[in-house]
Amino acid sequence: MTPHLATILAFALVFPTQGTIQDREEGPPALPRWSTEITPAHLEVARALREARKLGPAAGGDLLLRITGSGAGAAHAVVDILSRARVPETSPEDGPQVVNEAQRDLLLSALARLPAASVEEAMKSQLEQAPEDDRTRLAAIRVLSVVGDASDLARMASLAPRKKSDTNALTHDARDAVRIACTAILKRDPRAWTELPDVVRQADVRAAQPMIESFAAVRDPRSLRALYAIGSRTPALAAPCVTLMSQCSPSGEPDVVREALSWMQGELRTAPPGYARAILQAMGELDDGSMIAPMIDHLTDPDARVRDTALWALRKVSGLALPADPAPWRSWSAEEAGWHRTVRPRLLQDLTSRDPGKVVAAVRSYAVRRTRRGEIAGEVARVLASPRPDLRRIACEALGQIASPAASPALVDKLLDPEKSVVEAARKALQSISGVEVPPEPSLARAKLGLP
Repeated sequence: MTPHLATILAFALVFPTQGTIQDREEGPPALPRWSTEITPAHLEVARALREARKLGPAAGGDLLLRITGSGAGAAHAVVDILSRARVPETSPEDGPQVVNEAQRDLLLSALARLPAASVEEAMKSQLEQAPEDDRTRLAAIRVLSVVGDASDLARMASLAPRKKSDTNALTHDARDAVRIACTAILKRDPRAWTELPDVVRQADVRAAQPMIESFAAVRDPRSLRALYAIGSRTPALAAPCVTLMSQCSPSGEPDVVREALSWMQGELRTAPPGYARAILQAMGELDDGSMIAPMIDHLTDPDARVRDTALWALRKVSGLALPADPAPWRSWSAEEAGWHRTVRPRLLQDLTSRDPGKVVAAVRSYAVRRTRRGEIAGEVARVLASPRPDLRRIACEALGQIASPAASPALVDKLLDPEKSVVEAARKALQSISGVEVPPEPSLARAKLGLP
């Protein structure tokens, strides 16, 4: 080797070319260049993606329009790039580039705007070419998150890639993709609320877990019914379903809540400590004061964390700050029971009295009760039919204080009340009960609250 050539080689090693620097920045040095078909649509999509990588958060909607307008082969190119998780090179100067999260979101947004039939055909073709490729199967789940419907839910478990070391466990990316896809389909297709529970019960436990997580993620009152249906019929999923029940929006179906709580009470009798804590947590979030006795019983549980959760649940349901001693809780529970037994029958008559003073006094007595709230909410709701706007308004306020979802249907009807103050009180009560912003239009409010 001549001295001159040795100097050139040393210079090249210390100061690599611009193209090599770019390769090092955008992908591992050993990452090969795109080696399969590159159509004009591939090139246009790739240019948009590379520009999005450079712009970062400043990337605008014009890039999305460029992708969706990249020609007749747009769907094929986008699905191909998404499946390979690679961005094709558009010039000799481009280095190999792996699709990052922002670029993937841009691709999925484009697929959501393209004709669904062309997207589905492109995904079908991709799966036929590489049916066992994990990247392709993962991409298929992500595509279903933007174009899928209830009929696609059953495919999730079979498509989800599994860890090589454990054939029953989904990869981390697969878990996320399944949960996101199921959540999106629940939001998009009402049929999914009846389809998904059946799909979950038929899936293996590892694939079922991210599916049931979608019910909590969607934050819909119908989630409680679905989780109860799954957990009560599938023992292997009972504990995760109960855990997720405590994260659900309040249900507008009091019968379902009562059935779920009754089932949980039965489970609590033999539940190990971890499961017992999950049940007590759910009871604290869902109970209307009907499950006070089992909560008090668990204040003396051998497990300290179970005792702590039981105390938290009692305080959540009652609004009281009594100590972790069963005695004062039993005294309070006995006082509540006495009110229901001896005072409530008289006040029930007062609710329909012609004397407004008696009605107001009865409503206010009802409003401070923290047990059997579903029952007492139904009785206070009778005052909503009063011809006096002031009594209807006071009843709405009391129902908001009682905070039982059982009152939601009657309160939604009051959104059409001729008196503005009643409408405002009804909407405020609904928001207090549900914890969400309630639309002023009754049909939209029913949909938001999951009411028929």
